[in-house]
Amino acid sequence: MAKKIFLGLAVCLWMLLGTHAWAVDYEYSESGGEITITKYIGTGGDVVIPDTIDGMPVVSITGYWEEACISIRGEWYCENYYYGAFEDCAALTSVTIGSSVTSIGESAFARCDNLTSVTIPDSVISIEREAFRWCYALASVTIGNNVISIGYSAFGYCDNLASVTIGNSVTSVGTGAFEYCSSLTSVIIPDSVTDIESGAFSYCSSLTTVTIGNGLESIGRGGDVFKSCGSLSAIIVDENNLFYSSFDGVLYNKDKAVLVRCPSMKFGEFIIPNSVTSINHGAFSACDNLTSVTIPDSVTVIGFAAFEYCSSLTSVIIPDSVTTIESYAFRSCSSLTSVIISDSVTDIESDVFCDCTSLTSINIPDSVTSISLRAFGYCHNLTSVIIPDSVAYIGPFAFYRCSSLSTAYFLGDAPSMAAGVFDDTAPDFQVCYTAEATGFTTPTWYGYPAADCACLYDTDCEEGYSCVDGQCVDAPPVLDLGPFLAAGPWPVLPTESENPMILTQDYNVLWTFSDDYASCPEFCTHTAQYQAVGDSSWTELSVDTDPTEEWYAYVDLPIEDDNQMQNATTYALRFTITDCAEQSTESAEYYFRVATEDAPPVIEAGPFLAAGFWPLLPRGESGAFVLTKNYNVLWTFSDDYASCEDGLCTHRARYKDVNSGDWVWTWLTPDTDPTGEWYAYVTLPVDSLAAGTYMFHFDVTDCIGQITKAPRVYYFTVE
Repeated sequence: MAKKIFLGLAVCLWMLLGTHAWAVDYEYSESGGEITITKYIGTGGDVVIPDTIDGMPVVSITGYWEEACISIRGEWYCENYYYGAFEDCAALTSVTIGSSVTSIGESAFARCDNLTSVTIPDSVISIEREAFRWCYALASVTIGNNVISIGYSAFGYCDNLASVTIGNSVTSVGTGAFEYCSSLTSVIIPDSVTDIESGAFSYCSSLTTVTIGNGLESIGRGGDVFKSCGSLSAIIVDENNLFYSSFDGVLYNKDKAVLVRCPSMKFGEFIIPNSVTSINHGAFSACDNLTSVTIPDSVTVIGFAAFEYCSSLTSVIIPDSVTTIESYAFRSCSSLTSVIISDSVTDIESDVFCDCTSLTSINIPDSVTSISLRAFGYCHNLTSVIIPDSVAYIGPFAFYRCSSLSTAYFLGDAPSMAAGVFDDTAPDFQVCYTAEATGFTTPTWYGYPAADCACLYDTDCEEGYSCVDGQCVDAPPVLDLGPFLAAGPWPVLPTESENPMILTQDYNVLWTFSDDYASCPEFCTHTAQYQAVGDSSWTELSVDTDPTEEWYAYVDLPIEDDNQMQNATTYALRFTITDCAEQSTESAEYYFRVATEDAPPVIEAGPFLAAGFWPLLPRGESGAFVLTKNYNVLWTFSDDYASCEDGLCTHRARYKDVNSGDWVWTWLTPDTDPTGEWYAYVTLPVDSLAAGTYMFHFDVTDCIGQITKAPRVYYFTVE
């Protein structure tokens, strides 16, 4: 009877309160008989948003404005800030949205760090900007079948969002709608979607496949939609789509005239089909694995940032059909070493080759009339550039921080030039112009050293002279071949100190050379020096030449002279050739190691049992140590390393039962100290051995195979 009375009271209470019980968790507004939730003030957890409050339907979840003030030197400054209804609700773990809600407003659930799941009913028509942005724990979302639009960054930065089901009424996916959803692996765009805006799925680093339905009509800025999706291997388009198509996982417009997006996981060489006339905005952006791209002569436009951040791309040939290369097209292609630009291009737009740090040469055709802002900025390995006479304007910082750029050659009259064009180039940078040019000033032009240049290429100079920094100079002597060791197959001395040539006796070292003798007929002179690696001073060697003094020179390395060279020591050799005009050519440094004697390794002490006072293992069976568990046994050693400085010794160890009746040993693999040069040790596997007395032995071998064996056999007993 008591239960019936209690139940009756509860029902009456609910009838009296209606849905006022829900209201305590929310601040809300009413308009036209409909409720809009503006602020959540509950305790979090698993939240169910009601269908009605005060008997009126809940149709929208929006937010509220709040004033924030700050005092600066006694003056108060105030500003209103907008917050979503549930924004920053760290206690919220799941939410079920009532079936009367039609709109999820701006930032409604933004920054709900612990929100793991959300159910969006079919009543919802729109999900506004940033509605669930920064919900890092959100793992899956099912978007109702009546949702029409997904707003700007609605699910952006949801790091754990691994799956999303887009309802079949969605027509628009907004800018950055799913950006930085790093756990998202695949996406199916339903047939209802007609528009995907820029960056909608950008930086989704785990996204591997995208399937696009038959209704899609426009894709934001093309390649930007899937920018930096580093795992993307294929974009698949329904064959009934009237606006887009795909082939081999690459996204094109319907007739394949526009290459929209190449997936980031394309490897090696990519050949663009002959049907393509335009390479879209960001089409190959961040395709890290592409090493080369063949651009057909059907292409006329290379779009904005088309190849930006293609870090493995090494060279590009832009055909004459290309008339436009838009800004940032090849920016930060860090492996790009050379570029040939189309003769049809008139403007090199801003940042086109900026930060191409490996670029060493660039061919600017005489069709180009302007070079824009930072076009070649930060190209640290670019050493020289030729500006054709067609160029009338060079924009700000066009070659800024090209730190190796030493010369800019101008083939025509001085162009108009903005600020900072050649700032932070090489210390010896100069502007070089022709004698016929007008508009240049000397000794500086726009603040940069400038001079009339007598030449541009070596062919502009008389025979025997080379064009250096715009002047014809007597070419320095040339080191043709060598240096050779005059023995056996005449090998060339190595240039790596870690891999020196091993020499055991005196040898001649020889090199060949040539000179143009343009300034004077006198013979070249030679100097040679050697130095122990790590020393600060060099020792001179006497140099001889062939009888004509025009072919080769050589030195005698005093390997066997202890007063000059020390055994087990690595040396560097260098030499210089100087012509009669005092122009010198210096060689690299070459390395050899003196090994007139190579003693075998030495066992210094041991073997010790690594326990107690570290006793030596006994040499007689009668005194064998009784071992009851595994023990390490250790010995110390040394070597002169004469023949190989870094060739460490190797060690072997073995044991056998003295009563086994044969001479079959069991081998152990020793370890060494971290340097590999002091001690070695093995673990005796006592725990796995049968009872009995055992013999133990070891040896040490150096890098040329010389073995030192332990002088005795040692004994231990297992009980």
